[in-house]
Amino acid sequence: PDRPVLVEWFPLSQLAHERSAAARVRGACHAQLLGLLALGAADARSGYAISEASDGVDLATVARAAPGELPTWWAVHVIAQLCRAVQFLVDTQGSRGLPCVGHGRISASTVFIGWNGSVQLLAFAAAAQRSEETTAPELR
Repeated sequence: PDRPVLVEWFPLSQLAHERSAAARVRGACHAQLLGLLALGAADARSGYAISEASDGVDLATVARAAPGELPTWWAVHVIAQLCRAVQFLVDTQGSRGLPCVGHGRISASTVFIGWNGSVQLLAFAAAAQRSEETTAPELR
């Protein structure tokens, strides 16, 4: 690709479920969301989701790098931004007549902190149960 992207792999058996979840977020455009660019089958066993990359790092990396607990004020800032993103997804889905399911999986690997302090959530993250075959999003 001509720009960095995030790639998440999941078992191909989950593809139909993931396509249904992706239909709910496709086209979602919000400052706190990293958009879904592509979803499909890589081979007979693996599916993939390609999303926009953040100009920053995931929350798991931030937490590992912190010398101690992260400050409460900062955690409140992150949570407030995530709430805005999820509320946008719920509002967008409801206006399109889709079931109002906000997000399949919010975790430290799907929340990104920009170098400027912005908080972004992957608009799409493989929503089915995690397994050894499902990877956290990785920068490519």
